[in-house]
Order: sequence, then structure tokens, then C-alpha cells
Amino acid sequence: MNGSTRYRAQNMVRKEFPSGHSVYTTGEYPSDDLRCWYVVIQGKGLIRRRKVKELRMPGDFFGEMLVTNATCKSNIDVRASDQPLVTYSLDHHTFSKVLSSIAHQRREKYKEELRKVTVGNRKPFGELTEGGLAQLADCLTERSYRPGDSIIKYGEPGRFAHIIMKGRVSVIGRKNGSPFKVCEFAEGEDPIGFLEFFSSEEELTIADVVASPESSSNVVTACINKEHFEKCIGSVKELFKDAADTDQVYGYYRDVKQGSIPA
Repeated sequence: MNGSTRYRAQNMVRKEFPSGHSVYTTGEYPSDDLRCWYVVIQGKGLIRRRKVKELRMPGDFFGEMLVTNATCKSNIDVRASDQPLVTYSLDHHTFSKVLSSIAHQRREKYKEELRKVTVGNRKPFGELTEGGLAQLADCLTERSYRPGDSIIKYGEPGRFAHIIMKGRVSVIGRKNGSPFKVCEFAEGEDPIGFLEFFSSEEELTIADVVASPESSSNVVTACINKEHFEKCIGSVKELFKDAADTDQVYGYYRDVKQGSIPA
């Protein structure tokens, strides 16, 4: 159990509502003691949102919109069903503190992953300021792929790039229409998909990238789209471009671009 999860569990308060009791009413301001995030432990919560009726069972939650905005009116009706509703709850202050802690932990995790990235023998993101590194870290999204799953598909627009956080990937190129293995990358090594970001127009990918079929566990990446990557300062982009032009591992990329390998 990590720190934020432990803090959340330790600060949750048990609240019980009798059968038919109203927790939230549309158009009304909930009292401070009810403006909470609730997890249903026992019973059922009946929710009406306009004309849509929903049911919250044990393990489900509600109240996330109201607990994040301490001044808004309720836009839903919530009441206990025909049996008492037992919940554990977090108030507005505690919920905000938990979210802030989770966001901080997430940012620090991705900043560390960015610092580990190498292109050749260089660390491109090490040239970013602390603020720039944090900004880029906030743009990353974690994705998981089973062995053999496609991460990047040949011939599609190059809109996403990946930093390998766990596992190994295979790069499969084309020569006269036949696939062949170009190379492999593992965690901490060269990121994948960035080279297609440097064209002024939308560039198509020239290889498949798949989670290694021989892997015994999922490949985990930190994914970023082209728009967010362009927030990087120019020196980082130039380093990637220089690597594409000179590093041996990108020889296939250069050969395709120069036309010496027919796709």
C-alpha cells in the first residue's frame, strides 16, 4: 500500500444512511459534512441524474463532482434504497490533499523515467529545466501491452511516442514488402516513435513496434502525443534530430528516408 492509499484509508469516515434517506438533492447545496466522496460498503445507493436512474452497489462510489467543488449545487439526487446505505467517505479537504499527493507522486515518477532516457549515449531530457521536465511529465500517460501486442503500426500517422518503462519491444521494418526485425529496445534505452515527430507534415510510421512476444510479462510505456512533445525546448528536438542523422541504431530510418531500402 503506497503512502496516498494508506492516508486515504486511514482518513475515511464511516457514514450510514437509513432506508430512503436522501444524501444529495438536485439544486441544493450539500452541507459540509455531506459534501464528500463516498464508497458504498453495504446496501444500495439510488441515483437520479435528470431522467437517468443509476444504482450504486458495494464497491461503487459517488460524490466525486461535489467533493472537488466546495461551492457548487448538487446536480444529482442520491438516496438510500429500501435498506440502509453504509459508506466510507472522504471530506473535501482530505480528498483534495489525496489528489494533490497522487499528482505529485505521478509527476516525480515520470520525471525520473524521463531522466533515464538515453538516445545513443546522451540523455536528451536532462537538458530541460526542472519546470520543463515537470511540464512534460504531466503530459505522459501510462499504457500496458501484452506480449505480441502492437504498440505502433506500420504506415499509420506518427502521432504518439513511447518511453519504455518496463519490458522489451521489437521494431519490425519492411524491405520489398517483407517484414524483418530491425532492432530491439528495452527500458531506459531509446524511446520509440519520436522520429516521426520532426516532420512539419503528418508523417507515416515506417515500422511496426510490438511488445516482445518472448516477454513473460506486459510491456509498460509512458506515452506522449506529438502536440504535447512540441512543448519541449528546441535543444531537445535538435538532439533527437542529430541522433536520427548519425546514430547506428537509426540506420534503417535513414535508409528508408533516403530511398535505399524500398518499403
